[in-house]
Amino acid sequence: MTGMRKIYYFPGLISAVVIPILFLYYISPHIDRTVYSVIDIGLPSKNAPTGPYDQSSFEPLRNWDYQQMSIDPNEAEKNSELHVSQLKKLRTDNKKNSGIEFVLSDRNTYGDFVSVLNDLHKARMDSYAVDAGKTGHIFALHEYISPVISEEKEDYILCGTF
Repeated sequence: MTGMRKIYYFPGLISAVVIPILFLYYISPHIDRTVYSVIDIGLPSKNAPTGPYDQSSFEPLRNWDYQQMSIDPNEAEKNSELHVSQLKKLRTDNKKNSGIEFVLSDRNTYGDFVSVLNDLHKARMDSYAVDAGKTGHIFALHEYISPVISEEKEDYILCGTF
């Protein structure tokens, strides 16, 4: 007996390479390339607040001086620049206990809600609240920055200096 010879099956090798490439070519238009993202909003619990300064309650902030901006249905994205400019103006005015209330109605869409949240992100607002329990509005809260005026000159000497 002579030694065994290896048999190469070229049509099988060609089909093992070509069929996956053809599959990827024909299936690629049907692959859903949508980028999904997530919105993380901390909603308060349904329990009664334990005190007047409960962190999960919006009640202590409800009586602030809010400028109201009504959001028309399906118009929030068109007015995005106005919202961002008003939020930046709120920061430059620097008033105590102030903010902007974005008034949403039952006719507003999820896109309007997300557009307002994007505007808050563009304006770099650190704190905002969604009043999901009572009104369903979005409140942009301004954190007051106290202007510190130092009338006294501080004298100090660093080591090795006069």
